[in-house]
Amino acid sequence: MSSRRVLSDAGDLMQRCEDAKAPGQGQWRLGAIPTIAPFLLPPLLRELRKTLPKLQVLLREEPTHLLLQALDAGELDMAIVALPMDTGRLRVEPLFSEELWLICGPDDAVGQIDQPRLAKLQTERLLLMSEGHCLTDHTLQACTRSQRERAASHSEIEATSLATLVQMVAAGLGIALLPEMAIKSQWLTQGSVLAKPLAAPAPTRQIALVMRPTHTRREVEDAMVRIARAMRRPKIMGARRSSIKKAP
Repeated sequence: MSSRRVLSDAGDLMQRCEDAKAPGQGQWRLGAIPTIAPFLLPPLLRELRKTLPKLQVLLREEPTHLLLQALDAGELDMAIVALPMDTGRLRVEPLFSEELWLICGPDDAVGQIDQPRLAKLQTERLLLMSEGHCLTDHTLQACTRSQRERAASHSEIEATSLATLVQMVAAGLGIALLPEMAIKSQWLTQGSVLAKPLAAPAPTRQIALVMRPTHTRREVEDAMVRIARAMRRPKIMGARRSSIKKAP
């Protein structure tokens, strides 16, 4: 066991003593990946403030592997990530699943199909994010082996952010898969793209809380789980079969 891990676990034991004196108070360090943070955190933290008004939340937004390293080292208390992902010794609490949707330019032929089939897509046209972003892994995992090979061999452009990925699609440079929460958040309002749900079985990703096995903030964990799962209701996330067209 590394010295950093020993120190992080010892810190959790000390935190347990502090929590016993003043539960639901103090600082709480939360991480989230870039394809979750801007869409899930604002409404989630608004509701969390109502439940635990004396809790001070410190946010950190980074790719999954950096969040997991920070958790293991005791630099974060909890993180929200997308699975499947190797989380090592860390404890995982699943929250909900969401689909990946197709986005394409307004003049793209695939945009005329009500619910495109992933198996029929020209995956050499798939635009991906740069290495280290789990959306790229989830996109490629959804494809067949031959599709993955074509996508990887033809991927000449990689985006470093979700916003850049959308703008490249809007410019007609290709197509991409986007998380459902990004579609339903109305984040695409300013973009000239079409968003389409894929035909069943659509690719999905699992949203989950990740924490150390020695984590002690159960009042925070319980509140996070309850609020996040409640947000998944249709009135929040929208209907499955609707497609969203954003005007230029």
